[in-house]
Amino acid sequence: MKLTKKEAQNIADNYNLGKTKNLDYFPRGWVNWNYKLETDKGIYVIKIVGGNNPIEFRKRRMKEQAGILNHLSKKKFPYEIINPIKNKRGNYLMNFKKRSLWVYHYLKGEQKKKVTKKEFQNIAKALALFHNYSKTHKVQEDFRKIFPWLRKEYKRLSTRKAKNKRDKLFLENNELFRKILEEVAKVDYGKLQANHRDFHEGNMIFNKQKVKGIIDFDGIRKAPRALDIVLSILNTSYIKHGWTKEKQKVFLKAYEKINPLTKKEKKLFYPLLIHHHLILFLWFYNEMEKNQDKAYNMMKWSSKDLKNFYKEWKQNN
Repeated sequence: MKLTKKEAQNIADNYNLGKTKNLDYFPRGWVNWNYKLETDKGIYVIKIVGGNNPIEFRKRRMKEQAGILNHLSKKKFPYEIINPIKNKRGNYLMNFKKRSLWVYHYLKGEQKKKVTKKEFQNIAKALALFHNYSKTHKVQEDFRKIFPWLRKEYKRLSTRKAKNKRDKLFLENNELFRKILEEVAKVDYGKLQANHRDFHEGNMIFNKQKVKGIIDFDGIRKAPRALDIVLSILNTSYIKHGWTKEKQKVFLKAYEKINPLTKKEKKLFYPLLIHHHLILFLWFYNEMEKNQDKAYNMMKWSSKDLKNFYKEWKQNN
């Protein structure tokens, strides 16, 4: 999604940001398009929202995001967080090329492509504190609502013909994954609270080895906090991207110094990893807009991990 300087100035005018001086594209990220906008009034980030969700869904998600950010600010959360800006109409969202965008103040600091053990531990501590500070905040969107949608989509897409290798890979796994979906949907996920759902170095601002700020609260959902933990371990680049026993051990040791987990919560790790990969596999196949050339390989990776997590879950229960 290309943004020109002329379009950036139009956005700046709508949000009273001043005169555009410089515009840079952030290539990272799988869903949204992000631009760093420098004006005579300051530095901002323009986030163009990816996906084909209807405007009412986007407004609801923005309301959830604004709610958690406001809550954390009032509670004096010890990390910098993004500050969304309202436009001239008093709205956070603005329509742009049949999409939505919003703007927030740029957080200065260092971003990491790969983290050290110390930085990984600091991410775990930051997540533990986020869960402590956000546990009293009420979130409307429940992660369990995804199960009926997944059920419907896997069934709907099972009637497609195999026209390419992505179709073939999806159809080969459809029946098995629908069976697994029914199993994880029956799990008792216990107490739910606000989850960030994308807590890794790509959404962190660092000062040396310490986490300074946290961005991208798009995915806020009500879920077991174990979901945030498994996604953080899975998506952080310490050792490698993906799940390993060593990463789990290091992360939990740092997390539990601040916010201990129960045995029941730890038993949710594998069902939640499976749940996540059921979403990913479908998303790479049918929803992914950016990086289309990588979709097939990402589907292969996701299906392999899903089956491995399912095997481990069954062996441990």
